[in-house]
Formats: sequence, C-alpha cells, structure tokens
Amino acid sequence: MSAPTHAVVPAQVFHAAEYLADECLARGWSLRELAERIGSLDTPMEVVTWQFYACCQPDIFMGEDSAWDLQRVLGISATFWLRIEAAYRGATPEQRAPLSEEATAFYGLTDEVSR
Repeated sequence: MSAPTHAVVPAQVFHAAEYLADECLARGWSLRELAERIGSLDTPMEVVTWQFYACCQPDIFMGEDSAWDLQRVLGISATFWLRIEAAYRGATPEQRAPLSEEATAFYGLTDEVSR
C-alpha cells in the first residue's frame, strides 16, 4: 500500500481541557479536588485552581509544568498533554471543537465563555 499523496487533516481538534474534564469526571473528581491533588505547600490552592480554569480558555495553553503535574497526579504522560495542546494550537478555528456541556459545567464556565 502506498502512502497517501495528500495531508490527512482532522475534522475536529479538542482542547486539552476537554480531555482533562473527562478524566476528572470519570474519577469522580471536581476541579477543586484536582487542584488539591496537584497543590503543594509552595503553591496556594487558589493559584492551582486558577491555572486549570485558565487552561480551558481557547486562547490559553497548558505549559510544561502543568503537563508534568497532570502526569504525576493522573498517570497520563506529560507528552500526551503537550501533544494535545500542540494539535489544538495548530488547528484552524473551524477545526477547534468547542468545550462540551460537561466540560463547561466542570470548569464552572458559562456557555458564552467556553465557545
């Protein structure tokens, strides 16, 4: 079989916040519980909570520190999170899927903010 002669382009690309909300909901964790698991004595809980709230905004992306925190707490590699972010950044606005209703509720966002 020969390689395709055209680029394969995804129909939709999802923000890492979508995957993160799904993972937390499957574990029965709230955003605050996630923040508590990630938090340290050096980082106030409000800062950790805000970092993940901010990450679900379409124009804000997860950094390496957050990806490593997720690997430590969830057991899902930092590389996974960073690749999702890179795919989302590289997608066209038309390809970028809006946050689902479940993710919007998880982050406590209004529908208008999440789209």
